[in-house]
Amino acid sequence: MLSVLKTAGLTTGLVRVQGAVVPVHEQHLSDQLDRLRDGAKITDPDSNLKLFHSFMDSLPADASGTIRYRAKANIGLQHLARGEGAEAIRWLLDAYDEAPNDPGAIANRTLALFVRGDADEAYRFGRDRLDADPTNEVLASYLPQIAAKVTSVADGLGGIPNGLRDKESLLVAQTVFLRGRNLAPQWWDFARQALAKHPNSEHLKMLAAFADVDEISRDPNASRTMIVNADQRAKLAAAAEILEADWRSKPWLLTSHFDDAIHTLSAAMIAYRFLHDREKALAHVERMADAKIEEPGILLNGVTVALSFGRADLARRLIDLAPEDPDLAFHAGVIAIGENQWSDAAELFGKANIPGHEKRVTEAAIALSPIAEAGRPADGSPADPAPLMILITKFKDSARGLVLIAQVATAIGLSDVAEVAFEAAVDAVPDDSHIATRLMVAHEANRAGSPATVIRLLDGHLPFEGFEKDFELLSVAHANEHPHRERNLTFFSRLPARIRDSHPIARAHASVLVDVGRLHEAIKVLRHLHAEDPTDAFVALRLFDALHRSTDVAGAEAVIRGVDLARQVGAPEHIMRLAHETLRQGDFERAYVTGYDLVRRHPNNPNLALGYAGLGLMYEVNPMFTAATAGLGTYVAIETPDGLRQDFVIDEGTDFFGMNVQAATSGIATRVLGLRRGDTFEMTKFGLDQTESWKVVEIKSKYLHLQHRVFEEFETRFPGKPGLARFTVGHDNIDSVLDVVRRSAEQNIKNAQMYMEKPFPLAFIARGLGGDVVSFAQFVRKLGGRIVTCLGNVPERTAAVRLARNHRGRGAVLDAYTAWVAAEIGVLPVLKDWFGKLQTPTSTLAMIDGMMRREDDGRGRRQMTLSYQDGQFYRNEVTNEYRDHQISAIKRVRDCIEQNCEIVQVLAPDDISETTEGLLAVGGSRFFDPAFLAARSDALLLSDDMRFRELSTSTTGVNGIWLQAALLVTAEIRLMSPPDYIKAVVGLAHHGHDHLVLNGPLLYLIAQQDEDHLPGLRAALRFLGGPTAEMNSHFNVLVDFIARVWQSGNGVGWLKTRAVTGLSLEIFLGNRSEDWRFWLQQILDSGSHNRRLASYLSGWLKGHFLAEISGSASRAKTSASSHKSRRRTAA
Repeated sequence: MLSVLKTAGLTTGLVRVQGAVVPVHEQHLSDQLDRLRDGAKITDPDSNLKLFHSFMDSLPADASGTIRYRAKANIGLQHLARGEGAEAIRWLLDAYDEAPNDPGAIANRTLALFVRGDADEAYRFGRDRLDADPTNEVLASYLPQIAAKVTSVADGLGGIPNGLRDKESLLVAQTVFLRGRNLAPQWWDFARQALAKHPNSEHLKMLAAFADVDEISRDPNASRTMIVNADQRAKLAAAAEILEADWRSKPWLLTSHFDDAIHTLSAAMIAYRFLHDREKALAHVERMADAKIEEPGILLNGVTVALSFGRADLARRLIDLAPEDPDLAFHAGVIAIGENQWSDAAELFGKANIPGHEKRVTEAAIALSPIAEAGRPADGSPADPAPLMILITKFKDSARGLVLIAQVATAIGLSDVAEVAFEAAVDAVPDDSHIATRLMVAHEANRAGSPATVIRLLDGHLPFEGFEKDFELLSVAHANEHPHRERNLTFFSRLPARIRDSHPIARAHASVLVDVGRLHEAIKVLRHLHAEDPTDAFVALRLFDALHRSTDVAGAEAVIRGVDLARQVGAPEHIMRLAHETLRQGDFERAYVTGYDLVRRHPNNPNLALGYAGLGLMYEVNPMFTAATAGLGTYVAIETPDGLRQDFVIDEGTDFFGMNVQAATSGIATRVLGLRRGDTFEMTKFGLDQTESWKVVEIKSKYLHLQHRVFEEFETRFPGKPGLARFTVGHDNIDSVLDVVRRSAEQNIKNAQMYMEKPFPLAFIARGLGGDVVSFAQFVRKLGGRIVTCLGNVPERTAAVRLARNHRGRGAVLDAYTAWVAAEIGVLPVLKDWFGKLQTPTSTLAMIDGMMRREDDGRGRRQMTLSYQDGQFYRNEVTNEYRDHQISAIKRVRDCIEQNCEIVQVLAPDDISETTEGLLAVGGSRFFDPAFLAARSDALLLSDDMRFRELSTSTTGVNGIWLQAALLVTAEIRLMSPPDYIKAVVGLAHHGHDHLVLNGPLLYLIAQQDEDHLPGLRAALRFLGGPTAEMNSHFNVLVDFIARVWQSGNGVGWLKTRAVTGLSLEIFLGNRSEDWRFWLQQILDSGSHNRRLASYLSGWLKGHFLAEISGSASRAKTSASSHKSRRRTAA
């Protein structure tokens, strides 16, 4: 804690030599002394001493003792101002001897005794002489100040005549007494009350200013949070002005031990620290360092202020002025840790006075010292995590100690331990934590990539003054938190304009606005930022994105054209992205010059290497790859007849990415300039008279050469980094490539099977595969799997129908997959009619737009894909016509969704649980958007992914149903016509949504409306008789359906009746691999009452079981009889 009060003694501002009555012939000498005394108040003591000594030397031999006393007393006081206590005492006592009965001389002798260290003697002498002369105001004003050091005195005004007690000098003296005894809040109140009695007193103004600073610095809340209220701020500002003026009026007294000048400077510094005036506060610290102040208490304040502003160098200067001081040793240890000098820190802490609130973190640092000093094992083996895990348990109550443990764990390669320590540190931060602890843990959270933790620690805890850098950290955390929450926008809205409009914070604000779809506001801010600093790559990219998303394509392209890529500042990945967008506009030269330079400057950045490779894949014809003549900017390979080879790039700069770079003026480069492939040149061999012939065997652009180097070296230069793989293939032999295709396909199948076998939502697996949920669902269907839509039981269906009825007119929210399916099967309009309003998150359209971008990628150049399925490889050439067809189909779905659904930008609630955060980490930041939107809108969730519905209910409490449940209620009241309902059910069947509600009449209508090859019926029948079916129910549906088909006058037609029946039998029995004989017999029995049907079944049976015509049916009957018997017995 910063402390205003460190010493209490007589201030030379209150020590004075009064005028005295002198003979008339000496009045001119007295007046001269008065002028010297008054001038001394604004002049340095060295100059004053010369003047007073000159005066002494000029005195006549018969000068009175009074004149001599006054002159000597002033000389003594100037020595006191210089900090020369012994000389001051000698002159003051000598002055007393000149006029021992003079009231002023008596007061000065009292002062001399006090300065000599005899406080008790000084107080006794002064009290005795005051008793003898109760009118000696100067003496009376000294006594309370001296009494502060006399423990036997309880009241500074004890023994002071009542007539003097309300005098300004006595009120000042009593304030000093109370302050010296550290009696707070008594001295604060007394100083203010005294000032009210003497409002023009400069001394009392200064003491009241001290009181204000001291009181605020002791305020636990202000000290903990560094946040002061408006009243405190006003008091601090006024106090700083008074204190500043005081010490600046006597800078020569800063080093005096007998004046409060340095304390006044220190108090002003503290005021500026609480006002967060970094410049002024640090200027005062530097003044201390320059003046070489030696008082430890003052130095401690200066060190604390310097470190609070991150100026360890300045703090070190102060510590070096008192290197053995135990209070400063603690801070020296803190600095040593920051410099990674752990053993030095431990040694310093060993001799330091550790503040009580710093003991735990200090103990942690000492315990960490040997581990940190040892570092990683020299043999390359992993460090032992056990000692650090023990320390995590031991210091679980010290947030800052745990941060130190996390930092050491990171340094020695124990990232898992670092994560445990960091999480423990976050948990250890109490609600009433000191701001320094919050900041330390927040910065560790930033390094750990946890924006939510940064927000939790700092949001609402930072003062608006003096913490600009920390607000930048917090604003970036809000911009990086995904999914965005309501608090992200609230944070920026509550900032004062001067903070919100600062460039670093405004760019974070604009980024959030872009992300949440408030594009008009974002563009306005980004245009201003871009004009303010056109070299900010992040701003340029965000402005481009915002304009592009707002469909202002021309504006977006104009931003890219206007960017000076060579001057861009920011993350190199952002600049590479700008190069990509520049190339998309056909500006090859600007894009490639930038991309090449980025890889040159950051050769160990895999993202840039991939980005550069991506440039080369954008166009089939690339003018930057063309080079026929050796020259600046070309790669050249040369060989001798015996096979000796050299290659190099003629360019400026040094070698990089495995490329030998030669300046155009180098010896080898000058020999090949202007040559073409196949040209030769001679070069003299060193030490021999003969020459050697060299041939140019390859010339290519440096840009193409770097592209090749990235392709060739990426896998070995960045092992484990996905992106590029290199394969060696022989002529007409691509087995290695096919093997990769096969393994990739097999892995994708395993992932799809994980969905079919485990209770994971579609989006979880889709994200793991790097694709969208629609494409993954198609892949699942392609493998013969189904989309888990519901359990298929009656209670579940009844509850869903009830929810659909209850939410009529109250709105529904569709997730991305369900919105896509509903659009494809054409049911969005009827759903909108029923629910009154349909909503879907913006992430739905973002997914669809991504699908269109992927389809459009590679337009204008030949593309071929390889795939593997069912033991066969397939090649597919992707043409522009194919792309157009795919994009057109996707766009139709998008348009349908936009026409029927309100597209809503979703902000996650601020208070989502850790479980929800974990699920978002797996499913993606937008995974729960539909659930959040439904919860916020009090709407029904429509999702044909049962597992997503279940997770949404458990995390947000929203109710959800699936499409067919909603369609059932619309069909009941004829809001949806039977043909439309049939079409929708067939659509759901084609999409593989399991389970479907089917019955005989519905299947009959499907068959009746179906095309010749019965694709709709085939899709629906796949849901009968499956491995998890309730078979009696499914069998009854099938039998009822077949019976309706074989009714006379069914309107289906003879051929179609036979085809429908055969298809139904094939699919139903094909779904029963274990008990098909039993169910076949059941079907035969059920059809026996219809002669035409029985005849068909008999013929169908013979046609499908030729090998078993004679015995199969009888065996089936026997088996069936046995089943019937058992069933009757069980009943």
